[in-house]
Formats: sequence, C-alpha cells, structure tokens
Amino acid sequence: VPVYNDEEGIRHCVHALQAQSYPRDRYEIIVVDNGSSDQTARAAEEEGATVLHEREIQGSYAARNTGLASANGEIIAFTDGDCTPVADWLIEGVNALNTQQADLVSGLVRFAFSRGRSGAEIWDSITNMQIEDNVTQRNVSKTANLLVRRNVFDTVGTFPAELKSGGDVIWTGRATSQGFKLVYHAPAEVGHPARGL
Repeated sequence: VPVYNDEEGIRHCVHALQAQSYPRDRYEIIVVDNGSSDQTARAAEEEGATVLHEREIQGSYAARNTGLASANGEIIAFTDGDCTPVADWLIEGVNALNTQQADLVSGLVRFAFSRGRSGAEIWDSITNMQIEDNVTQRNVSKTANLLVRRNVFDTVGTFPAELKSGGDVIWTGRATSQGFKLVYHAPAEVGHPARGL
C-alpha cells in the first residue's frame, strides 16, 4: 500500500486489511510511506502494518516497487492508502485467481462521496477507475484494486518507477500482452473516495 500524507486514510485502509476474512496468518500488510511530512507512517504502524519508506523517488509506483521487493507472498495484492477494501476482498480475489486460472484479478472500485457531492466528484466517479471496462475492453487495470501472482513480476518486471500516473495501466498492459490472464471479479471490492477539484 503506497501512501503519502494521509494519516486518516491509511488508518482506515490498514484497519480494513486487518479485518479481512482471509486467514490473518496467511498474509502480510506492507505500507510504503513515500516521504510523508506528517504522521502517516506512525499511523500505519499503530494500526499494525509493516512500514517501509521510499524516499528517493516521489511516486506511487516507486513505492509499490519498494513494497514488492520486501513482500513474501506468492500473490501480491495492491490497493491505495485512501482505499477501504471490503472484508472479503482478499478471499474473493484469491478465489478468482484460482477458479478462473488467472494471473491477475481486479475487482470493483466503489466510489464514496463527500456530503456535498460536487460535480467534480461525480465526474471522477464515472470517468476514473472503471475497472470492469478497463479489464474487459482494454485488458488493463489499476493498482487501486489488483491481485497478481508473483511469477508475473518475474517475467514482466516491476512498475515504471519514474511515472506519476498511468504506470499501472502500462504494466498490466505489458503483462496481458505477454499472455498473462487478467480477469474482473466484482466481489473483490474496494471503496475509494471520489476526487474533487
């Protein structure tokens, strides 16, 4: 989980990851702080995550690569520090990988709105992170909600660390163009705040 200056968001995210229905002794929670100037890293530690730091490159893909280098699992699950996975996120994602003989799985990103629900938030919710369309029409996805078998990284390599945006689409496109199977499975769901202006 990459994060930057989001104490509240990372608390909610890690709390949701701790509460997964997947057996707790079978997964690790790695948060990579990307040079926060507030108490984000401390908040993640207080919630029980392993906290790493990426200070050389400011960007979520560099942070994800740092976490990936430390991860021990056969399956790597990605979400963002401002996301809140539902309780069955991991078990649904892992089951979809196995039952659909897939290499990558993405699920629904459900948007949450502020009380004012601005036009910008509505626009964001209908244009950004339309995961089902991304998977079924373009064969790409986003790391707000992505589970990947480790062996895919052995072939494709890591995320393009220098990019600020779009690196997940580029990377998943490389994976699928090399024959790895990406599927959409809606029940592997995460919540995500709609962005304002």
